[in-house]
Amino acid sequence: MMKLGGWIAAGLVVSAIAASGAEAQERIVPERMQGIYDTYHYAPAVKVGNTIYASGVVAGHPDPETQFRQIFEGIRFVLGEAGAG
Repeated sequence: MMKLGGWIAAGLVVSAIAASGAEAQERIVPERMQGIYDTYHYAPAVKVGNTIYASGVVAGHPDPETQFRQIFEGIRFVLGEAGAG
């Protein structure tokens, strides 16, 4: 867990996935995050076979308890969009 200027960032897995050619990569971009993907080419998750690689999730609320709740809700949302929920 890392605190950055009032924001807590929690990363499940942050990694560029090397294209080995073995399995196709599917970028997971929920509809409400499409603008971020279009502008920055940032996908909150990538699915390769049965594995989901999720990027970091942040929350900006000043209360740490609320931040944790927002972070885990964000993780659950992205994993659900990838079919893991």
